[in-house]
Amino acid sequence: MSMSNSGDSKPLSANGLVFADWDRDYRQDLIIAGPNGLKLLTASESGGFEDVTKECGLDAGVISTAYYGAWIFDAESD
Repeated sequence: MSMSNSGDSKPLSANGLVFADWDRDYRQDLIIAGPNGLKLLTASESGGFEDVTKECGLDAGVISTAYYGAWIFDAESD
């Protein structure tokens, strides 16, 4: 699987895919982090995913940085 923010597509590491309930709607959203940047996809009621990366409020530099993977950390233990 590859992901591209530009025209250059590079393979993802298995560590770059994380399911988490990002928006607290009890549906598992998808976080994709790889050599071409970061994507945040929210799960819809119909079972698909919507790309909300631009709406999440992260700096453009954070979104476009190359990543090896993503991990979940629950700082509040909830």
